Amino acid sequence: MRWLSMSVRQDSGERPKTASPICVSLVELGKVLAQRIIPELESADEPTLGHDSSTNNLIRRYRKLKEN
Repeated sequence: MRWLSMSVRQDSGERPKTASPICVSLVELGKVLAQRIIPELESADEPTLGHDSSTNNLIRRYRKLKEN
């Protein structure tokens, strides 16, 4: 973690004024995924999950923890 603390100290605080097209695309993808996942997290019934196995397991774990 030493490299992390060094990079933080050397950060000038300047940020890019505009986001790259890739960043914009990733943000939009995140919004689409959130719209699919939020109802699955809040559903009273066990939803049919069609994500990758990691996402499916995270949703199941969240739902299980929410029950307790």
